[in-house]
Amino acid sequence: MRAFRFILAALILLAAFGLPRLARTVEGTTDTEGYPVEEMKAFLLSRDYPSDYLDALIPPQIAVLYETARDKDAYFYGFMPAKASHANTSRGEIPADELDVTAAVSYCPIRADGAAYVGEFLVSVCYNWEKLPVIRGRDTITVNWDSSVLKYGGDQNFTAYDYFRHPGSSQWETYKTWKQPNALGQGSVRIDTYLDSGGYIDSGTMWGYATGLAGAVNISLDPNGMLSLKTEAVDPAVIHAMYTR
Repeated sequence: MRAFRFILAALILLAAFGLPRLARTVEGTTDTEGYPVEEMKAFLLSRDYPSDYLDALIPPQIAVLYETARDKDAYFYGFMPAKASHANTSRGEIPADELDVTAAVSYCPIRADGAAYVGEFLVSVCYNWEKLPVIRGRDTITVNWDSSVLKYGGDQNFTAYDYFRHPGSSQWETYKTWKQPNALGQGSVRIDTYLDSGGYIDSGTMWGYATGLAGAVNISLDPNGMLSLKTEAVDPAVIHAMYTR
């Protein structure tokens, strides 16, 4: 009886005061309500990430960026070029008011002999469909970089996510998670992103298409040699991303 009272008291305290929760969504779950978004944004702002950039991200994208910056002790470095286009080049680029694609570069500083160097660059490519496409199949995201300056940081630092907004709950969920790219070349990686997600609504008896589509690709790039933060800055434009459908 005493043990039961102790457990009950602990549960009451947890219910009353709560605990900060940062749990990344996994396939088939709804977890964005638990994201302490404003706390994560405050931390990222302290690491020099622009507020308008953070405001454009959905909660799961912010969570991944936050976890990366926290775990890697990373800071915002700059934006790299990012485009969205049709595979049929005659159709040109996809308008920004239909598909928002942003690509940010972070850096992990290391200090040696009184000087600061770049230990690692972290690339985060995020997309969000502002106007949902009628045809929802498989698209491609490619990240390219100057291999004379940078090299791929390895699959252990690669993650990619496809997110969708559930048609019933309106919460963001993770549709697919990737731990390695579909293709790796000298100075490039490619990953497929899937837009055919959806969810069961009405107590799981009726299927509905996703009411929001978004995703993120995260890779690391290592400098070829020591790069001083003070005298050997790298132009983020040596890295660029392309979303193709």
